[in-house]
Amino acid sequence: MTTTTHASTVNGVSIRVLSETISAVDKDRELGLSRFKISNTWDGGTRSTSTVEDMYAAKQTIAHKAGHQMHSDEPEMLSGTDAAPNPVEQLLSALASCVVTSIIAHASMKGIEINSLKSELEGDINLTGFLGLDDSISRGYNNISIKLFVDSPHKDLEEIRLLSFYSPVFNTIANAAKLDVSITN
Repeated sequence: MTTTTHASTVNGVSIRVLSETISAVDKDRELGLSRFKISNTWDGGTRSTSTVEDMYAAKQTIAHKAGHQMHSDEPEMLSGTDAAPNPVEQLLSALASCVVTSIIAHASMKGIEINSLKSELEGDINLTGFLGLDDSISRGYNNISIKLFVDSPHKDLEEIRLLSFYSPVFNTIANAAKLDVSITN
């Protein structure tokens, strides 16, 4: 270990806050039940705006300190204006952010210092499926690769890599979360 366990922060992460959360959820597992919500509004063409709603965690509704919005569009070849990342790029961004956050949080709790961490993601999609030209071809990513670049005095890079598996977004994709779609007018 490269830092003492008495440090109040490691990698900018409050060890006290995470320790208290872990202890509380360990004592009352219902505190770990969370629900995140967004609403999305079509803005015309291929553009839309997602607004982050209040979240439910620790047996309570929690309002975000600031309103968060994310915009999406498509490239011109898909009739968009390329004014914002498209949804599949945002999925890669969510995956990258969650993997990095998970690595940093878990490394911090283990006392592993990280000087820098960068990720590069690529995903392969065959538009033939999305465009409805062949129903036998997947409409989503067929493959996603994550490359991690870490600068750390910790010599066991494999231990750091394995921390990526704690990422909720990684697990949502890897384990194909159940999706329900309903419609109303």
